[in-house]
Amino acid sequence: MGILCTLSANAQWSLTGNSGTVGGPNFIGTTDSRSLVFKVDNNEAMRINISGKISIGTINTTPDIGCVDLGGECIIDPYKLYVKDGIKTEKVKVEIAAENGWADYVFAKDYKLMSLQEVEKYININGHLPEVPTTEEAIKNGIELKEMNILLLKKVEELTLHLIEQNKKINQLESIIKK
Repeated sequence: MGILCTLSANAQWSLTGNSGTVGGPNFIGTTDSRSLVFKVDNNEAMRINISGKISIGTINTTPDIGCVDLGGECIIDPYKLYVKDGIKTEKVKVEIAAENGWADYVFAKDYKLMSLQEVEKYININGHLPEVPTTEEAIKNGIELKEMNILLLKKVEELTLHLIEQNKKINQLESIIKK
């Protein structure tokens, strides 16, 4: 037995699915500039705003999904989905555009690798690795997962180059000691 839900004077939608709907005249949504809000137990659970941005679990805590409030100043948020309290998933795939590259350029012969002494000096002055955001910057701006993964890979590759160089020096010293 199908349950029918009347949405307007000319449309009935079955809660068990609908067939024969046409994208233009048949839709669930709004016809004005207001967000589409889904509620559970009369509490907002999800919202889709007029620019297509989706908010889940926010209970309207942000002024608008497309807006980030920075102490009274509203800036446009470029993201399409906001989920309060996090996302649990088994898999995330981040697309890497060719123009953004990957960190393999570290292995190019002309790459300028900072010496360990230069890295140490930078850390002593700045309190963090070169190119890596400070704690304050990360808290204020968040981090882009793709960019951070590329940066971390770059740092691992730089460390690998330093380890290879250290290993060569150790082997040379061992050779000298054996003689």
